[in-house]
Amino acid sequence: MIKILNQRIVLLRYLFALLIILYINNLLAIYNIPSHYTVIYASEVINLALITPTNGNIITINTPGKYTIDKNLIFMPINNNTTGILIDSDNVILELNGYTITQNNNTANFTLINIAPGHTNVEISNGTLANCTGITLKIDTGTKITLDSLAINNSAATGIQLTNCNNSLITDTYITNCLTNNSSELSGIILNNCTNIKIAESASNNHINNAISGLVNGFKFINCSNCTISNCNSNSHQADRSNGYLIQTTDTCIFKNCKANNNLATQIIDTDGVAGFNLIKAVNCHLDSCQARSNSSKNFAYGFKLLNSQYNKVNNCTATHNSTSCSTNNAHAYGFYFNHNDGLICGNNIVSCQATGNTGGTNINSWGIGFALDGDAKYNKIYDCTADYNNSPIGTGCGIYINGATCCFIRNNKVIANTGNSPDGGYGIYDTAANSFNLYMQNFAFSNGKIDGTVINNYSVALAPENEITRFPSKIAYLNDFECLNFNKANNYNIEIIEKP
Repeated sequence: MIKILNQRIVLLRYLFALLIILYINNLLAIYNIPSHYTVIYASEVINLALITPTNGNIITINTPGKYTIDKNLIFMPINNNTTGILIDSDNVILELNGYTITQNNNTANFTLINIAPGHTNVEISNGTLANCTGITLKIDTGTKITLDSLAINNSAATGIQLTNCNNSLITDTYITNCLTNNSSELSGIILNNCTNIKIAESASNNHINNAISGLVNGFKFINCSNCTISNCNSNSHQADRSNGYLIQTTDTCIFKNCKANNNLATQIIDTDGVAGFNLIKAVNCHLDSCQARSNSSKNFAYGFKLLNSQYNKVNNCTATHNSTSCSTNNAHAYGFYFNHNDGLICGNNIVSCQATGNTGGTNINSWGIGFALDGDAKYNKIYDCTADYNNSPIGTGCGIYINGATCCFIRNNKVIANTGNSPDGGYGIYDTAANSFNLYMQNFAFSNGKIDGTVINNYSVALAPENEITRFPSKIAYLNDFECLNFNKANNYNIEIIEKP
C-alpha cells in the first residue's frame, strides 16, 4: 500500500510539473516571448548569398523570437545595394553569441544588418560586425531598439545609423576604423530626427576620410531631442575637417563625461578645421564634465564650438592643448568659442570650466584663446572658470576674448599667464569694443602679456561712458586709485578692483 501511495505521489508531482511547463509555454505564446533560440547556420548563409537579387536580403527574420548564430557568418553578396540580415518583425532578439558577421568582398553599399521601418522591441547584442561597404547597422523608424555589447570595425560608411527612432538604447558599443576615400562625409554613429535615445559607455574612434574636403564625425546628432550621451569617447579621427561630436539643430540633450581627444583636420579649407564638440543651432543642451584635448588643425581648432546656439550650459568641462599649426593665415585655436550671427539671443552659460594651453599657429596674426565670445553673442555668462597658459609662439595669447558680444556677464574667473610674442604679447581679459557693454566682476588676472614679461595686459576693457550707466552699471577701479570713480553714482556701479599696470 505504501509503495502504491508513493508511486501516486510521484505521478502527481510529475503531472503538476507538466502543468506548470504547459502554463509557462502558454504565457510565452500569448505574449510573444520566445522560449529558445533559433540558430542561423553559417553554411546556409553562404549558399543564400549566391542567389540574392539586387536590393534583396540574404536572410529575413519576419517572426518574433530569439535568434543566434552557430559560428562566424561570412557574407559574399554578388549584387550592390543588398542586406545581410533584415529584421522585419517586432519582438526579436538577435544574440550574436560572441561571433563575427562580416562582408568578404567589395560589393558596393552592402548593409550587414537592417531593421525594417516601424518595428519595436528589437535587441541586437554580443558580437562583432566588420568590413562593410555600406551602413553597417541601419535602423529606420524604430521604437525600443537595444544595441548592446557590439563591436563595429572597418566600415566604409557609417557604423550605426538611427533615423526617426525613439526610446532606444545603445550601450557598451564600439565603432572603430571606419574608412572612406570617396565620400564627402563619414560618421561613426548618426542619430537623425531621434527622440529619447540613450548612448552609454560607448566609443567611436579612429575614423579616416581621405576624400578632398572630406568630413569625419565621431558622433553626429541632427534634429534630435531629449537624448542622453554619457561616458562616451570620440577620439583620433582624421580628415580635412573633423568633429568629435557634431550636434546640429538639436535640443534638450545631455552630454556627460564625454571625451573628444586627438582629432585632426589636415587641410586649410575654411573656418571649420577641427572641433571636439561642435554645436550648431543647438538649444538647451547640457555639456557636463566633458573633455576636448589635443585636437589639432592646419586651420582653425576648437575644443568646444557653439554657433548660433541658445540657452546651453557648459559645466565643469575642460579644453586643453587644442592647437593650430597654420603659418600662412590668421587661423586661431580656441578652448571655448561662441559665435552668433543670426540675430537671436545667445544666452549660454559657461560655468566652472578650464581652458589651458590652447595654442595658436606660427603666424603673427594667429591667436591661442581660452574663452571667446564672438560676433553678436549676447547675454552669455562666463563664471568661476580658469583660463591659463593659452598662447601663440609668434602671435597673441588670450584668456577671455570678447569681440562684439554685448550684455555678457564675466565673473569670478582666474586668468593667468596667457602669453604670446606679438607686439602686445597676450591678454588676460580683452574686450575689443570702444565702449564695452559687458559686466566684469571679481575676476583675477595675473601675468598676462608678452612671453618675456616686457608687456603686461591683464585687462584691456574700455567701459561704457557714464551717460550709459542706466544701461550698463559697471566700472573698473584700480587698487588704491579710486579718484576715477564718480562717487555720486558709486552706488550704481558694480566695481571691478584690479592692480594698476
